[in-house]
Amino acid sequence: MYLANAPVAEPSSGPVDGESTSDSTVDSAVDTGLRLRHVVGRTFEPVNGYEPAITRYFADLASMHGRPRPASDFATVPRTTFTEMVTGVVDELSAFGPVDLVVLAHSTPDAEPLWPGTYLTSALPGEPHSFAIADQGVTAPFTALRLAGDYARADGLRRVLVIALDQTRLDAEPGTPLPSADRLVALVLERAPTGERGIAVGLWPDVAPDAAPIAVRAAIKGTAIAVLGGELAGRSTFPPRVRPVAAPAGLPCTGVWSAMTTVDLGGHPVVVADYDRVSRHLAVARIR
Repeated sequence: MYLANAPVAEPSSGPVDGESTSDSTVDSAVDTGLRLRHVVGRTFEPVNGYEPAITRYFADLASMHGRPRPASDFATVPRTTFTEMVTGVVDELSAFGPVDLVVLAHSTPDAEPLWPGTYLTSALPGEPHSFAIADQGVTAPFTALRLAGDYARADGLRRVLVIALDQTRLDAEPGTPLPSADRLVALVLERAPTGERGIAVGLWPDVAPDAAPIAVRAAIKGTAIAVLGGELAGRSTFPPRVRPVAAPAGLPCTGVWSAMTTVDLGGHPVVVADYDRVSRHLAVARIR
């Protein structure tokens, strides 16, 4: 395991406080070399209690942090783990054929300390490698896309899954509002044919809230549909030819990608954008 910051463009090319946003900012997005083949979305109802083997562990943790609760409380608390979510879609994802890499992305920790990536490695055809991106709020799936492209380019991978996950259960004081639903969105990605562009991803740090909508507008050129996260949806204006789509509220990691499962894209170019006010990170993906 290792910790790393989100990959970002050179500081001189990003929209930061006091700078104007130009086409060069948008053009600094990196082509992943991957194209989007399919989007799988699923919402889960939290119906199960914590596993018996883990209830004592959580009870001990609660006592250590001054919030004593009996182990029996955890046995009745409904929750859905990330492993349960990916288990629910593994058959659908397997139908696309062998997978080379799985990258998970989430903004909250799992309800239980399980291993969804390890499970997918054994359950999916191709025995893919897997890892996860966390602690980046709404921009985590964009970082996952960027890294998936780097791995695919370096190792000649043909098919990659990026799986965004939200879950509602956290037995601690959250630093930010918890997601409103247990939700999974999986992006099925394949290597773009030679000479064709793939999904381009831009990640910019230290973007002021007022600068974020300006940067997104600059990314819209030649695009018909703009899928926007909550911080951007109500603050961005576009030309009449652009159809804005607001992501459902309360889904930090899956929101903008959930919108991709309900909108008729009609083969049009799409820009997907989200902004994390806490970290001041802006993320934009251009899907051709």
